[in-house]
Amino acid sequence: MNSFNDFIADVELREVHRAGARFTWSNNQELPIRVVLDRVLISGEGESLFPLLGIQTITRLGETENIRSRVFHFEPSCLLQEGFRGWLSEKCPLRSKQNILDHWYEVSYKLRKALRGWGANVEGDT
Repeated sequence: MNSFNDFIADVELREVHRAGARFTWSNNQELPIRVVLDRVLISGEGESLFPLLGIQTITRLGETENIRSRVFHFEPSCLLQEGFRGWLSEKCPLRSKQNILDHWYEVSYKLRKALRGWGANVEGDT
């Protein structure tokens, strides 16, 4: 284990930010053991190529009951829904950042936030 940790330090790998479930494995017992087993490491070069990279852990079916997923999955059929394109255009911020990556980060953040709300409204209507 020490050799593995030394290798990670020597090549300067960093763990990719993980959102979602706190743990990636559980023994599902009455007094469960929960740990993070799955980790994604990235080099500095990889991080500069993919600055918005993140990992989303999703709870497996059967582990929890009646918890609605907060993950919005964009479906191409959304584009066919009346009013969606106009709604989406209203949510896109005008470019206010000089650096295009800063602008894209702002746009992607605001759109993800808006789409989560839109997806919840659509699911609630059906």
